[in-house]
Amino acid sequence: MKKLFCFLIFNLIFLTSAFCEKIGITITPSFGLTFSDNGEYIFSPSGKRIVSYLEWKATPLVQAGLEVSCKCSFLELTLGGDFAFPIECGQMFDSDWISSGLQTTYSIHTINSVSNYDFYVETGLNIPIKKFTITPGILWNYNFDHYHAHDGYGWYGGEAYSKNGEDNSWDSPYARKAKKLYPIDLTRKSSDVFFGFKTSFTPIQTLSFSLGSYITLYTKVHSYDYHFGKPNSLNDFSITENQEACLSRFKETLSVSYTFQKYFAVNLKASYLYGKLIQGELYDDDELTTQKSGSDISSFNVKLSLSLLL
Repeated sequence: MKKLFCFLIFNLIFLTSAFCEKIGITITPSFGLTFSDNGEYIFSPSGKRIVSYLEWKATPLVQAGLEVSCKCSFLELTLGGDFAFPIECGQMFDSDWISSGLQTTYSIHTINSVSNYDFYVETGLNIPIKKFTITPGILWNYNFDHYHAHDGYGWYGGEAYSKNGEDNSWDSPYARKAKKLYPIDLTRKSSDVFFGFKTSFTPIQTLSFSLGSYITLYTKVHSYDYHFGKPNSLNDFSITENQEACLSRFKETLSVSYTFQKYFAVNLKASYLYGKLIQGELYDDDELTTQKSGSDISSFNVKLSLSLLL
């Protein structure tokens, strides 16, 4: 992965230099935090009734990143990536419903970041208008998230677990509390192609503000959910989920940059990603089912960085 990242950076610089006689290269290491809420759904075959909902809530992911940007008078190309540290990062909430709509189970788990990273490539055309620059462009973003949920506990009101042998709500006095639940892993790969506009304002030579707004032309989400059973019981099981959609995600960005000593700039960036609920296929242990899967996302990222201007 590191070799691929270096290869893409080299080609980014080469391609930009082919189109511009004079280019500016910016290398930016960063430190950031991402607060995200990833929804994982199972629906009935009609797609209208929720059977299961897992909410993977990172509060937050702690990340380090690197970005390389090449600019000339009209063309801008940016390549970057962020990697999260493998530490405890939040909680997962698991809920199940029966056909009547009664929520019979609810559990809470601690989650760890196992391997969470993202890569992005953005290209745009700069249109200067006095102190403003408008940049329409295309942004491709790839996210890989692997969470491990552990130390779970919860309440089970279904007839197989309840104290009275009947279906009850998870918060009923007849529901049984489980003090220790087995782990659950989620691996999710998301690929988004955005189109949007970025507007930059430079009131003075050393200070710049930027605001961007994007919408997805295409989104693809692949998730693999693995439930661990009792050791040596052979009760482990997995589900696989695939969803595709257009115009389903929106991204807003805001940044402030201050240049000092001519070759350095300090930057503060924030972005918000909202992805509405989309549905797709559901596989149970690699076998296609008649049920539907679903996913959504809400994510806020803040990043502090220092740029080297070449």
